[in-house]
Amino acid sequence: MTAAVLVIEDDPDIALAIRMVLRRGQFEVISAADGSEGLAVFREQRPDLVVLDLGLPVMDGWAVLAHIRDLSATPVLLLTARSLAADQVRGLRAGADDFLTKPFGIHELLERAQALLSRTENDGTSRQIVPAPPGAGSGPASYQAREEESDD
Repeated sequence: MTAAVLVIEDDPDIALAIRMVLRRGQFEVISAADGSEGLAVFREQRPDLVVLDLGLPVMDGWAVLAHIRDLSATPVLLLTARSLAADQVRGLRAGADDFLTKPFGIHELLERAQALLSRTENDGTSRQIVPAPPGAGSGPASYQAREEESDD
């Protein structure tokens, strides 16, 4: 069975490049252009992996990651233009499985995606989606990214 990858990226050129690379790697690719749409697609499609940009409109990547972690153990590969170690540490502490700084090599993206999926398959990690509680919306109103300061 082909693994499904959800790409949540607002830059159309970067999103296209990521989709092309992943399709060449034999992945089924689903995409969304903002955080709110990405979270809705995540709930509907139940992907095997999420490639998540942090700098998204509507709902930023930090909030999307928090929602995903509330729902599932699906592996998440973060993408960002910021290369500070503090951002990487924050991402990993927030539940991301890996971190890739833009610009990145297409082969590195593909290898990291394959490695994350391989680890998930090997350790039996559940990717089950937990249903939203009654009355909970799928919009960004209830979540906002928390700014954390770090001395890292």
